[in-house]
Amino acid sequence: MEGQGLLQKITGIIMTLFTKGGKMRERIYKALLGRYQNQMEEALLTIDALLEGHILPGHEDITGSVDKLLDKVANAKEKMATLRQYYGTN
Repeated sequence: MEGQGLLQKITGIIMTLFTKGGKMRERIYKALLGRYQNQMEEALLTIDALLEGHILPGHEDITGSVDKLLDKVANAKEKMATLRQYYGTN
């Protein structure tokens, strides 16, 4: 029961910010618009890849996979820089 009351309070705060908030309202609107545009682009990319035979059904999370790989690249690059900074000669 307490969880529902808290959820209602949070929902009320969000609705107040969204309906009365001037700059806050504009920021929320832009953030949501950007989110939906990205979701749409990811979905269209997945559909194109499926239709062109680049991926198999059931393995559609292309952007998620690329994001994970980019995280590994960025992490390795950061570690190499740290290694060079503290222990390297270059």
